[in-house]
Amino acid sequence: MIDKLYEEVGEFVKDWNLKELADINEVVYRLSEIIGSNPEQLEIERQKKAEQNGGFSDNIVLDEA
Repeated sequence: MIDKLYEEVGEFVKDWNLKELADINEVVYRLSEIIGSNPEQLEIERQKKAEQNGGFSDNIVLDEA
């Protein structure tokens, strides 16, 4: 699935559209299941991290957190 993730990210980088972003989401959801979790728990974790570290709403990416 990691190879598929790289493939989908590459397609998104080239085409920059919602369909490709949805494909990335599907792979990420499947990866969450592979590690014993689920998409709902992944969203909870994403929200917690956004609250603790801030999200990407300002398009700012730190080198280290």
